[in-house]
Amino acid sequence: MKRVFFVAAVLSVAFWIGPVSAQEQNGPRIVEKILSVEIGFEKSDPPNLVVTVVGEVPTGGYTKPILLRAVYAMPPADGIQDYFLLATPPNGIAAQVISKVTAADTWKRFDDKAEKWLKGVRVHGVRGGTVVKLVK
Repeated sequence: MKRVFFVAAVLSVAFWIGPVSAQEQNGPRIVEKILSVEIGFEKSDPPNLVVTVVGEVPTGGYTKPILLRAVYAMPPADGIQDYFLLATPPNGIAAQVISKVTAADTWKRFDDKAEKWLKGVRVHGVRGGTVVKLVK
């Protein structure tokens, strides 16, 4: 009886949510591995911090790479700003060759407050593919 109730509950939730489109199935995902992280400053008043990341994906055809900066209620105690590199996998058949994706984030008006607590950035990939880069 419990198994029948569970199956009925799953089916009703699936019906309520509706079918998932191909686009939703292939939404952005965190990349497998972070290969490099570069930090630079654009000269302005106040300066902009630019973080550029190269990541590794398992096949060709990944699109729309994006670098997302974590938003905190308070600055992190360790002084490290977290980022996540995401890319959208291909919809169909793709070249079975390890490929690279690149994305950047510009932290506009990087002000004196952030400059005081920021010691570096940490970019997350999947399966231990995380890289920490200290600000010079």
